[in-house]
Amino acid sequence: MSWTPSLRSDVDLTALPLDPRQGFLLAQVDGRTEVSALAAVTGLDPDLVTAMLEELVALGAVMGREGPAAPPAPPLPPWEPLPPCPPLPPCPPEWPPGPPGAP
Repeated sequence: MSWTPSLRSDVDLTALPLDPRQGFLLAQVDGRTEVSALAAVTGLDPDLVTAMLEELVALGAVMGREGPAAPPAPPLPPWEPLPPCPPLPPCPPEWPPGPPGAP
């Protein structure tokens, strides 16, 4: 079963004794991103992310697995390719132009 952690709105996160890694992970928690994606985004091992989230649940910063489900994310707009780049201007003349006094 996947877990989509979300922040507790009734807790002052700035008052919690977070270490830098916990703060970094907490900054990525948006209530819509599953643990596996949080691991990919943070570059941390998924088991470590799960353990850290469980610590954040114990601190009261994150709702546990049994918390209410987050609303589904809105659909992304359709992808449209970018227009082609304009042609590059011609290269400047060779520098230096030649030996001194040459035309």
